[in-house]
Amino acid sequence: MVIPCTTTNIENSAFNNCTILYNIIIPNSIINIKLYAFNGCTTLQSVIIPNNVTSIGSNAFNACFSLREVYFTPTTPPTVSNSSAW
Repeated sequence: MVIPCTTTNIENSAFNNCTILYNIIIPNSIINIKLYAFNGCTTLQSVIIPNNVTSIGSNAFNACFSLREVYFTPTTPPTVSNSSAW
């Protein structure tokens, strides 16, 4: 999956229940990963979150049962909404 470098947000439920995602490299242009962005992506195994991400919405990676690796490159951790992002 390639997210265009001109994209600044991964919107609410953008990839909800997408079962063909295995690995995601989020581009540096992304600032916000919104609510339920990758909810139910049951085949997702790894995610790289770049340094420009400042917030991760509630349940952004909820029900990603195969997720084993999450790499954060920000020097300042992103803000995570009240309920768990995972």
